[in-house]
Amino acid sequence: AAQQFYPDPQTQQITFIGTMREFDHLVLMAMRLKVHDRHISEVETLFYRKGAGPEWSDAGVDASNARGAADSAWLTPLPVALRATREQLSGVALGWMNALAHYDVKASVPVSDDCVRFENGARVSGNPRVLIGDNHFNLAALGCRQQLRSGYFSSITRIHHERIVAVDPEYGTVVVWANLDQAGTRALHLADGHTLSLRALAQPASTEAVLVFRIEGGSIHRIQMLTRAVPYHMNPGWQEPTAP
Repeated sequence: AAQQFYPDPQTQQITFIGTMREFDHLVLMAMRLKVHDRHISEVETLFYRKGAGPEWSDAGVDASNARGAADSAWLTPLPVALRATREQLSGVALGWMNALAHYDVKASVPVSDDCVRFENGARVSGNPRVLIGDNHFNLAALGCRQQLRSGYFSSITRIHHERIVAVDPEYGTVVVWANLDQAGTRALHLADGHTLSLRALAQPASTEAVLVFRIEGGSIHRIQMLTRAVPYHMNPGWQEPTAP
């Protein structure tokens, strides 16, 4: 029922994110196609199946399917004055990715005050009804900029096979596929002095992810992610770029 397309005629690639039925089960799916000489030359898929993550991810799949129509915020062309070049858009998106992999509370990433972040269909910013943390710290209750500065993402020790596959200056969208490694830590020390000791953080783990950014006037306004846990440091099968 829910479907959104992010095309890039220049690279001849398109990414789809939406819900589909796998027999009687509802799943969230991302698919990337690359075209060469009017034929499909590459196909890449990523699925989130309910039960593979926290309860809020499962609820997000249902919420995405119930909404049906794509979020109109992604479908509105940007005024010409707020548009940026492909290089500028890519730089902003990679700035967010770099901040995830190299935690620095002083790092400046252009994020708007009204930025909203979704993961597996669930809103995970400015939403205290979702719990990511413990009784003293909830990542999902924070805004996008505050999340970056909280220190929570310092659990990510490496990002690899990072690929920008679609950029659309008219809509300000950038699609990134990447794998995120978490080597594991006994305790995560946050910027506010609180320490998280979650079991999930103590185990080596990796996440394969698709991230879509909506960038307006040089600032990130929306982030959509589809994520799936994979074996630690698993590669996606595509050649890793020589340079980010």
